[in-house]
Amino acid sequence: MSSSKWHANAIRQEFTFRNYFPLLSIFLSWDGYGREFATDIVRRTLQEHFHRVPSRLHVASRKLKAGNNCPSALTPDFEWLESINYQGNLLIFIDTHSDTTTGNLVVSGNVAHSNSVPVHELLHNYVGDNLRIASQRIAKINTTSNDGPFIRGIVISSCGSTGRVPESVDRLKRLVEIIVTKYGHTRNIFDFVFSFAGVSTLDSLVVPALSRFVENVFVYDMGIWAALQASFGEDKRALNTTSIMLSYAEYRKVNDKPYTRERIVDTRVLAYSNFKDARPWGLDIYQCSNPDCRTRAHNLVFHADGRQFYGRKWLQTSMKTKCLLCGDLRRNIRAPSWINECDGDNLFRVWYHWPLSNSQQVDIGITH
Repeated sequence: MSSSKWHANAIRQEFTFRNYFPLLSIFLSWDGYGREFATDIVRRTLQEHFHRVPSRLHVASRKLKAGNNCPSALTPDFEWLESINYQGNLLIFIDTHSDTTTGNLVVSGNVAHSNSVPVHELLHNYVGDNLRIASQRIAKINTTSNDGPFIRGIVISSCGSTGRVPESVDRLKRLVEIIVTKYGHTRNIFDFVFSFAGVSTLDSLVVPALSRFVENVFVYDMGIWAALQASFGEDKRALNTTSIMLSYAEYRKVNDKPYTRERIVDTRVLAYSNFKDARPWGLDIYQCSNPDCRTRAHNLVFHADGRQFYGRKWLQTSMKTKCLLCGDLRRNIRAPSWINECDGDNLFRVWYHWPLSNSQQVDIGITH
């Protein structure tokens, strides 16, 4: 194939499956570490994709710092979305640190002395009613017309405690799930919430995959869960660094109701199974099964036990564990039934519903 034909084919493929909806992207970032790597990479990537039709992309940025929580500063940006009758996508990108105990997001201070708030307070203080109004207008279009669906997403690029601490996870889920207000009205704010769910994150490893996830959703028009599998699911280094929490909604047409869509919500964790690094079936919260010990996964040794399976049967491999503290030895442990393999060739990639139920936690040695 000649170079000119190859170039033409590449361009044609690039635009075959694209999301042509306009996009309002708002970046809220805390620069306590003196850099905004995630914000910079994702913003530049979007600008590059939309540079041929720049009128379809509107970018706004606000610093997370003391005295800067002024929602009215973003009003002109939401007026841009209003000017296109809310027929566009919406991305809120939060780039900050998180409190390891609560999962709250840092909004001011420095590395040594920082102040953090829950995600809904951050959104209220920095975006305010602009988000509520725009979100509900888009939601109405999505469920009562054939236009769209237009995607409202929030990406939280912070340490994994935000998607790991149960109380924080519940707050994130409520942003996607339907909420009944005190007046009896139902509402939802976002169609997906992305958050890291590991112990820690390394920007240099996870941000390239994060940028591809945003591309997949807002540029290449992929389904939200498929977009995650095609980004982090295909990046072993990124997923081996941290698991990912994704709460998301899918829209499905209702039979015999041409202008109606139903909205189905699910919350999952995508993880990489690695016995060597103490993450059996992607579970870095595994604990010793000895009731008098219950030490965490970093004090356990995990190995395959018996016959090892490969290819599409890899999840059938049993496991043995040895506790380095109490010496407890367990053998022939099978993967819990609620661990699911990812689609395609994403070997050792698994997903499970999040957060885990009490019975699921008992399966992996966690008792309360």
